[in-house]
Amino acid sequence: SIISFEEKSRSFARFAGLAVPVVSVFAAVFPVLLFVFCYILYGREKTVSYTGIYEREPPSEHTPAEVSTLLNQFRIPPSAFIATVLNFVCKGYLEMSETVVEKQGLLRTRKVKTLVFTKKKEPKELKPHEQKVYSYILQSMKNGSVSLETLKRKVSLPEFTDFFLEWKDVVLSDLKMKKYLEKKGLTVFTATSIMYSILCLVLLAMQVPTTLFLELMLYSAKTMLTPALITGFVFSISGLIVANTWRTVLSRWTKEGRILELKWRNFKKFISDFTLLREHPPASIVLWDFYMVYAVALGVAEHTIKAMKEIVPDNEIRKARTGPMVYSTTAFNSINSFTSSVHSTSRGGAGGSGGGGFGGGGGGGGGAR
Repeated sequence: SIISFEEKSRSFARFAGLAVPVVSVFAAVFPVLLFVFCYILYGREKTVSYTGIYEREPPSEHTPAEVSTLLNQFRIPPSAFIATVLNFVCKGYLEMSETVVEKQGLLRTRKVKTLVFTKKKEPKELKPHEQKVYSYILQSMKNGSVSLETLKRKVSLPEFTDFFLEWKDVVLSDLKMKKYLEKKGLTVFTATSIMYSILCLVLLAMQVPTTLFLELMLYSAKTMLTPALITGFVFSISGLIVANTWRTVLSRWTKEGRILELKWRNFKKFISDFTLLREHPPASIVLWDFYMVYAVALGVAEHTIKAMKEIVPDNEIRKARTGPMVYSTTAFNSINSFTSSVHSTSRGGAGGSGGGGFGGGGGGGGGAR
């Protein structure tokens, strides 16, 4: 009957009037609830038995590029490139020396100090990402050597942007990220958030809140549901950006990966702590070279250089393969400037990179291993 139909309509309207505010709140905060759920279920780190305070030796045979990526949310920091080149110097594949070259300015040519890399011997057993950098350096050489100024000029070219983008993928492939990081939480959040964002847009495009308002005379449907869907969409997109920028938030280390990460962070702490280096100095200048390469990769070179100058005699520093960047402020600054140029290029084109420069950072702490 008409009366029965009207009664049912009023009952449904009352129910909808109560339900719409609840649905609106849920629609707005759903992305936040999803983020928290994925973090609790998939993002919290597993308990591991490792309790070391610092590491005096590299915890694994990973390259500087791999280690810096491991500790940088699996993004390739600009310092990884020059650290790879310095690793070739450390191993004797290239020789690094300081020289004077002409640099074209706005009005005239001027002479500047820079570093020159010269080919010494053929490398052995390079990983694919190392081979890619080595080949790039060789192709940039003239008469068996290339200056850092030349490499810096090439950084601004589109070819380098393409190279860095390809190189980034090779580094991640060599690192075997799946072995160290469980990404289920990130995958679940990303997939669900994308579907929810699409749902919000569809509901808004179909004007569902307006339809409910017109047909049921639910003022709350228009005043609450529309802003809620917009808010939910914004939160969802924001969550996607955060989760995929800081990938380890909703992911978690495997046990092997967590231990490796902790050990490398403790090694970074050791090579950047003057007190620890003074108490436990490397036994030879060769080890100092090794430390310096990883210090550049991990962004603590300034601290390691300061310690090396205090601990190692000047004549020994000059024998080191990485010596020029230690005893020459100009050489150090030129490497830092090159790294900043790589950062600007990779940020604009290649993406997925960390901060520029390598002199900052650091880490305190101490104790026995």
